[in-house]
Amino acid sequence: MTTAVTHLYRTLLTLDGNHPTVRTAVLDVHYLHDLVMSPYRHRFPNGWNGARQAMEILYATQPQRDSTLKVMIQSGQAPNWAPPDPTILAAEIQHWAFTPDFRPGQIVPFRLRCNPTRTPPTRNHTAPPKNRQFISDPAARLTWLRHQLSRIGAELHDATETPDRADLRSEHKSLPPNQRRTVTAMFNISTVVFTGQLTITDPNSVAAGIRTGIGPGKAYGAGLLLTQRT
Repeated sequence: MTTAVTHLYRTLLTLDGNHPTVRTAVLDVHYLHDLVMSPYRHRFPNGWNGARQAMEILYATQPQRDSTLKVMIQSGQAPNWAPPDPTILAAEIQHWAFTPDFRPGQIVPFRLRCNPTRTPPTRNHTAPPKNRQFISDPAARLTWLRHQLSRIGAELHDATETPDRADLRSEHKSLPPNQRRTVTAMFNISTVVFTGQLTITDPNSVAAGIRTGIGPGKAYGAGLLLTQRT
């Protein structure tokens, strides 16, 4: 029987949602990205260019009813978590090695925060491609999910979509131009959360998909496929 094994690292942060630093990170994903990347800073003294891909870092946030913010971080190398400001933490940091181990035909519960998009067709084939657009139709988003899962060796068994409580966005547009980190650092990434079950058809491909993520927006908290053991 084919079994896929891949070694990754997971970190669960429970952040104080009332802390100014955390509130800033929630409002502007550039700061959230910096917070997630901070334990790997010593590996990239010259800046973040290409760092997330090199470290295979994905993450997902989930606001809690008690005003805390859960942040699940996955990486291909062990992090060195020492928050620059420990007061942002509402609970002790949790670390563990993550080894997904699947078998063909296995039905696995999953959760995925993602940015379902497509590139609009253009009649002029010589023109540069248009920007990707969020898929507005729920049925089309489900088709997108089914296609994405099939690409990583899984079939969609069932899924429920929940509109995300907050888009992934940059609020730099609210700052004076001379205070913006980059001129083009203004955007809004619409996301949804799918929960359900998938069926494993190719364990090795699913393990690779968990490592690399699904869909666009990975640098800002989309695309991390979370599964549960069954």
